[in-house]
Amino acid sequence: LIRCGMTDYASQRAIERLGAKKDGVIRGHHMRRDGTIRDTVMYSLRQGEWPEVRAHLNYLLSRYR
Repeated sequence: LIRCGMTDYASQRAIERLGAKKDGVIRGHHMRRDGTIRDTVMYSLRQGEWPEVRAHLNYLLSRYR
C-alpha cells in the first residue's frame, strides 16, 4: 500500500504516474502535529503489476543518469 495526504496533489500525481491504482480515501485518518485531522488517499499495486512498474521506474531513473 502507498498513501499520501488528500491535499498533497503532487504526490498523488507522482504515485499515479508510477501505475498505482487509487483504492479510496480514509477520512479522518491522521492527526497532524498542529492537531488538525488529515484525510489519507490509499493506493495499491498488485504483485503482477510490479514488473511493469519497476521497468517504467528504471526508465525514468535512467533519463537522469
